Amino acid sequence: MLKIITCQLTIESMINQNVRHDYFQDMLIEVLNWGVKPNFVSGDSWYSCVPNLKLIKNHQLGFLFALKSNRSVSIEKNKYL
Repeated sequence: MLKIITCQLTIESMINQNVRHDYFQDMLIEVLNWGVKPNFVSGDSWYSCVPNLKLIKNHQLGFLFALKSNRSVSIEKNKYL
């Protein structure tokens, strides 16, 4: 049975790039501490940096994020599209 839980945590004020990624990581850890175990985490390109994606992957979660047009991706190690 598919269960969809929407959890939206929003940062109200504009913050610098390094801090916003810290907030994202803190929010993800907070949600996981609630006992929520999502199959996927989604977000916009604002949060699609390598440290955030690696944190999600390290928790064995899938992710679906928008990417900026100047980004390259690798489905296989060392093979970038």
